[in-house]
Amino acid sequence: MKKFAFLILSGLCLLGGKAMAQATGHIEFSVRDNYEDEWVLPAGAKGLIVQSSSKDDDGTSLWMKQEYYSTDLKLTGADSVKVPRKARREDWLEADGKIYTFARGKDDSFVVTESDPVARTTRAITSTFDHKSSARLYTVGGGKLVFANTEKKTEKINIMDLQSGTVKTLDVHFDGVKDKNVYVFALSIINSNIMAFVSVEGYTWLLRTDMEGNQLSRTQIIPDEPEVITSAGICKSGALTFLTGTYTKSKSGRANGIYMAALDGDNLSFFKSYNFLNLKNFTEFMSEKQQKKVERRKAKAEKAGKEYNVDYRIVSHDIEYDGQNYYYLGEAFYPTYITYRQGNVIITDFNGYQYTHAVLVKFDPKGNMIWDTCFPMWPKNKPMRAVQLAALGKQGSNVSLVYADRDKLVSKVVDSSTGAEVQGKETDMIQTGDDNEDVKKMKSSTVLHWWDNNFIVFGRQYIKNKDTGDRRKVFGITKYTLK
Repeated sequence: MKKFAFLILSGLCLLGGKAMAQATGHIEFSVRDNYEDEWVLPAGAKGLIVQSSSKDDDGTSLWMKQEYYSTDLKLTGADSVKVPRKARREDWLEADGKIYTFARGKDDSFVVTESDPVARTTRAITSTFDHKSSARLYTVGGGKLVFANTEKKTEKINIMDLQSGTVKTLDVHFDGVKDKNVYVFALSIINSNIMAFVSVEGYTWLLRTDMEGNQLSRTQIIPDEPEVITSAGICKSGALTFLTGTYTKSKSGRANGIYMAALDGDNLSFFKSYNFLNLKNFTEFMSEKQQKKVERRKAKAEKAGKEYNVDYRIVSHDIEYDGQNYYYLGEAFYPTYITYRQGNVIITDFNGYQYTHAVLVKFDPKGNMIWDTCFPMWPKNKPMRAVQLAALGKQGSNVSLVYADRDKLVSKVVDSSTGAEVQGKETDMIQTGDDNEDVKKMKSSTVLHWWDNNFIVFGRQYIKNKDTGDRRKVFGITKYTLK
């Protein structure tokens, strides 16, 4: 893969005052070479991996390349593995010090790549999985890959051995309950056990198995109030397992608020919920008409001794733990549609998700809210599926929030002790490092937290030279450091 690398000498000031987001490195990859489907896999302070697939194949397989870079974006090694020719990457995660990607093909091929950022080596584990069934909730631990899927209205938990590639499947049934009313919405591996959170006819159950799929326990999670958990970020700390996410009281199943909970074994230690409408500025991102409507209904409900809820679609991030306290980050969005005429027929099609704002909350270990804040999001690029667009990082005593909007980067910094805004967000064009060039457009931009106060933004860039008028299309990666 032909590439061009250089350091950016001038910083981009994205935040006024003391906080600055500096573009401290940049790499470009030609999109006219023999590789495509580029993606960036951050490995923390160990560096990052640029993964791509060869365009040519031998009829049955193609090469998947991993190029290893240091934190200053210097190439340190490369490795390639052969994968089935129709396999395309679906997801990735970091676990046990390795980076894993998951690729599937329409020929039922299923391949997991395991990349070691220290040894700078990659291996591929191949298997098969029905391409008509969507896999979700990938998690890795103890030499196993665990994920869920739905097949013929039946929920399944799959356990793949990362040495042999063999897959063992556990069907999830509940006596007296139709399989279509059972849904696995969260998976985690804790203390060599698989923890599956399952929605069963509006109730939440915890299913625990060993790494071979043998059931160890099945417990209903019953909060004091009639809330139903709709998402769960999970982490182990001491003797307890902590959860954050969203809950609902609505028949629609959409989120009405967020919660912090802890499990002692299989038993609920505490569950504390917080209505969206009780957060500081959650409704500020509604129209004035909507705000007044919500305020009237909330006041009417309170007068009657009831609670009023608003329904929201929220993408929840994994729980973040700083060694003392816990953070929840969620992004609110809604579906948009486009209507057009085709002959004498009026057609309405889904047109992607519009994101409106994100909510960040800090909890203490007892589930008490220390502070909460919301910040606006209005990216022009509307994804066709619900994804995480924001990235959360630590910057000394502050918390950093960053997301990309095509050719722009948006940043916000808040004090991690109080939740107060340290610096307001601004936007600036993503740069190439050459003053004579402009990034005219950035397609499918992605922002990821790398390590400490470093972030990366990558995507297809369309660049124009101001002097010559020449244009080029590249896959660009830019490193940003908040200072």
